[in-house]
Amino acid sequence: LDLEPICYTHESDYPAVVSGNISGRLGWMKVLHVMHSWRIIALEDPMLWTMITTGLTRDAFEEMLRRRRDPDALFNLDVNTSMKVLKDSNLPSGEYVISRIGLHRIAALQVVGTCLPVLAAVVTLPRLRSLRVHLSSDGSLTRPRELPLTEAPDLRELYLHNVIPCEHSGTP
Repeated sequence: LDLEPICYTHESDYPAVVSGNISGRLGWMKVLHVMHSWRIIALEDPMLWTMITTGLTRDAFEEMLRRRRDPDALFNLDVNTSMKVLKDSNLPSGEYVISRIGLHRIAALQVVGTCLPVLAAVVTLPRLRSLRVHLSSDGSLTRPRELPLTEAPDLRELYLHNVIPCEHSGTP
């Protein structure tokens, strides 16, 4: 069985996500619907519930948190800020998801869309290993596009597209 990821991991997918030409991927969640024994195993594996996406409903997000079970587990967070997602009140915002899971538990953060989640001017992500941000060039100027000054001592992967560096970051 060829499993697709729950998020978009290659930058060639990002423009289609922003424009709405690619719908959300459900990845391994499709396994839940193959057969009963697979469903039981998947529902009981707390590691499967560490990949969080804002592309599912708020109820689905809360259920993912409940199934995770390990309060110290790190998260891989996929935030979609396309206009279609921002207008859907049934989907959790990036700000809501981040406030619920806590910045200190994010190991990977991917933001694809028209803007960044609203964060503080200085953000500390002590366990962040991967940061991928792809913003469309036609996003609203009233939405945040400036990457906050980020303290991430474990950062190993960085991808930025159409992001304005923080004025305090020292980046020219």
